[in-house]
Amino acid sequence: WYAKEYCKYDTVYSMSGQDVIPPRALRVDCSGMVINCYKIGVQNTKYKLPFTDATAATLYSQYTERTYSPQPGDLIFFSYSNGKIDHVGIFEKIQGDTVYFIDAIESEGVSHRSYAASNKKIKGYGVMKLNQK
Repeated sequence: WYAKEYCKYDTVYSMSGQDVIPPRALRVDCSGMVINCYKIGVQNTKYKLPFTDATAATLYSQYTERTYSPQPGDLIFFSYSNGKIDHVGIFEKIQGDTVYFIDAIESEGVSHRSYAASNKKIKGYGVMKLNQK
């Protein structure tokens, strides 16, 4: 739910950005948005994130478990160059042959977007690993 808040506040994309919480005319990149959403999501629970900052590639390689049945709130990973993971978003749903997600990109800020499920940019889905407090 928190990713949707970023959309409401006209969040601006900023490389390596992970601005303050709650959002208000923020500057954030894709992994910063994901991390902030999860920080809010685990507040007042018995869980915490096992890191304070991470790139999309690090989220993929170290902090998620692969899933082939993503659920709302799971992560969706992309490659826009050389087949390497270089972008991450928050998965919303698959409807028909379309994957819906929220992400932060330079040209659009934080927004709801979609791709065909067969789009080669989509490299996989992950469930965030959480630690107990």
